[in-house]
Amino acid sequence: MDDETKSTPERRIEHRFATYVAVEIEGQGKTARFGVTRDASGGGLLVATPSRFDVGAELVLRLHDTNGPAADASVKCTVVRVDEAKVTSDEPWRYRLAVRFEDPEAAAIFLAERKGTVPPPP
Repeated sequence: MDDETKSTPERRIEHRFATYVAVEIEGQGKTARFGVTRDASGGGLLVATPSRFDVGAELVLRLHDTNGPAADASVKCTVVRVDEAKVTSDEPWRYRLAVRFEDPEAAAIFLAERKGTVPPPP
């Protein structure tokens, strides 16, 4: 555990689970941006993306999965944190957005189908 992790108390209430789902991101005057979720909970998602968004930005994520277009869903959310990857990071995209769902109930329906999601092959 690094020093940064030790000094930051865990504030999450809900269990987080790994999930890798492609998302289209729209908001803050930007359209057709993309990312991949890294983890999720009933309250929000962590999304890796090459696009920068500001804390407080209201976004619509169009979540896509392997079940095809009929299974696509949209989730409204707000950016609560933006992290920038270090040059030495293995993360291929520059930004990680922590987002909070506007309607946790609607998001829970989407997430319930994805709890078994596993990482993509190396």
